[in-house]
Amino acid sequence: MVAGIPLPPYNGPHPYDARPVPVLHCVGWFDNLGIAHMRDYTELSRRPGWAAVQYLVADAIDHENYALRDAPVSPADDHALDDDALERMLDSYTGPALEFFDVFLKGLAGPETLPRVRWRLGHADWRVSRTWPPPGATGTDLYLGDPHLAPGPVPGGRLTARPDPAEDSVRWRHDPDDLVPSATGNTFAQVRDRPDERRTADRDDVLVFTHEARDAPLDLAGPVEAVLHVESTAPTFDVFVRLLDLAPDGTARLIVRGCVQADGPGEVLVPLGHTGYRVRPGHRLTLMIASSDFPNHLPNPGTRENPWFTTAPKASLQTLRTGAARPSRLRITVLPAEGTEGGAPR
Repeated sequence: MVAGIPLPPYNGPHPYDARPVPVLHCVGWFDNLGIAHMRDYTELSRRPGWAAVQYLVADAIDHENYALRDAPVSPADDHALDDDALERMLDSYTGPALEFFDVFLKGLAGPETLPRVRWRLGHADWRVSRTWPPPGATGTDLYLGDPHLAPGPVPGGRLTARPDPAEDSVRWRHDPDDLVPSATGNTFAQVRDRPDERRTADRDDVLVFTHEARDAPLDLAGPVEAVLHVESTAPTFDVFVRLLDLAPDGTARLIVRGCVQADGPGEVLVPLGHTGYRVRPGHRLTLMIASSDFPNHLPNPGTRENPWFTTAPKASLQTLRTGAARPSRLRITVLPAEGTEGGAPR
């Protein structure tokens, strides 16, 4: 929109309504544009005609093609610095597209030779499936409990299989003079340095909720979202959510993230995107909630003013509700544990 005049984003019909064509979606689980990209894939996969020609290749990489398996990236594996590393990266980057073009442009092979979904389970291996999420993956909820423990330090409150019967709440502040710092200055290369976010999670203006450690791996494979019951003293407020992998040594590293702006009390849905990620034995899921992420995101002014033009931003207090009546929760998609009928955490 320019000066209040709505501008159509496309020179014609929406691309979803166009004639179906084969599409190869190449996605990184740590890509800062991954939520939008997976929205395209999931929407087209639901549409008759389009569904038959959608292909997905999803790797544990960020937007700049730095891989989780190499993190933190050494100079010898940094394709921005080393020509050999660049050549290795380009092979993996262009390979799926060349295979796709050989089928749909050159006709060198039939479509049946291409897997519909190829995806890497972070900290594990490549997998092939007919659909995404993979067959057998199921959604499960982890409820936020013991909120009085949530404002730092880690591990904070609990993530549990059932909501607490009684309602409870906790407040956290948004201070425009003391914003929550971004974990990395370059979200396009999130995996390159793979920062430890423990220092951020330990702040008293950040809420954290942690699940218990497991003896067996927990494999995430599909969408992740947070459903939070929140209200604020401000007319608009931001909710930043990050799902972290808390290691036995106390380091906390990103799995997925998302944010929304709310303008009133009630249930807030925060999509965190999709992932394929193995939470290894001894590691724990930690949910982190804040109201700023600076400088990667423009701070909320705490008013209804344009955030770019405000000169006097205001502090605010947010309240998170938990319990059976208003069950704030984390929704994850998990694969069955090997040799069992289900992999949902208990």
